[in-house]
Amino acid sequence: MALRCPGSTFVSIARLVNYRWFISERGYANIVRSPGDEVWGMIYTLTSNDEAALDIYEGVPRNYVKEILPIDLPDGTPLIVLAYMDHLHLVDGVVKTEYINRMSCGIQDARKKGMPVSYVERYMLEPLALGSSFLDMDSRPGSSGGLCVNPN
Repeated sequence: MALRCPGSTFVSIARLVNYRWFISERGYANIVRSPGDEVWGMIYTLTSNDEAALDIYEGVPRNYVKEILPIDLPDGTPLIVLAYMDHLHLVDGVVKTEYINRMSCGIQDARKKGMPVSYVERYMLEPLALGSSFLDMDSRPGSSGGLCVNPN
């Protein structure tokens, strides 16, 4: 995030209820309404320049659209946040090979910031073709699992 949005500041991990994270048929991450599921992610403040850069990086409006969604911080505090969603590609697909390392780095960063390991196990390992040993590498103090040169 620091590379794409240099003015951004990490706020917290957070939970979006009744949505599900998945890899779409485009080969990239998406979220979709799904009663009973949840999405965990990282919340950042963004400058207007950061948001404009992120819009370009995410391909707004061609690949993703921006939505305002309610989330909960780990202590239960509610917030309203900006999320990028793809309303056209809603079917599970196969991850693009080049995307695996970027997502692995993001997961490692999120785990260090408190993302629940149970969430990673339930939703992310299989679609990203990461074995359970990925979490073993992630849990070693100071380890990046050898995957990330510049973690988020």
